[in-house]
Amino acid sequence: MSNTKSKSTRRAFAGITLALLGTVAIAGICFSAAPSTVVKEETTTESIPYNTITVKDSSVEYGKTVVREAGKPGVKTYTYSVTYEKGKEIKRDPVRTEITTEPVDKIIAEGTKILWHCRDVTSYNKNPYDDNECTSSTGEVRLVSDSQAIQLDPTYTPGKSGHSYYNSK
Repeated sequence: MSNTKSKSTRRAFAGITLALLGTVAIAGICFSAAPSTVVKEETTTESIPYNTITVKDSSVEYGKTVVREAGKPGVKTYTYSVTYEKGKEIKRDPVRTEITTEPVDKIIAEGTKILWHCRDVTSYNKNPYDDNECTSSTGEVRLVSDSQAIQLDPTYTPGKSGHSYYNSK
């Protein structure tokens, strides 16, 4: 083979230097001037779970919960430098890791407000001064007078048997 001054690639193979122009076949062996090693930058993403926070809320009825803010997962992005040789991955090095979207916490309001429901039970009670049965949202039951019933349940009407309006303020 002769040395040429044109653009060529020189490779050493078993102690022999070959001048290659494109692809050359010698004795059934194929040599290529195309690079066999490629380095690429690749990214992957991962979901970041959100936290759930429970707060006490005096505007919500005792025993009930309200979602104040829906949670939303965040996103973490990983960037790698990946080396391929003859199409197969041979090396993967981390380049950077970043949080591309912050997670949003889920906020749940837990009720602490105690509400009362009062009803007239005069015919069932022997004490005429405590002729109203009031039940709280916690399950507590009290027998109270008309004035106390109105304080506990502002919607209560004295003398109205079976008053069933539930105060949900």
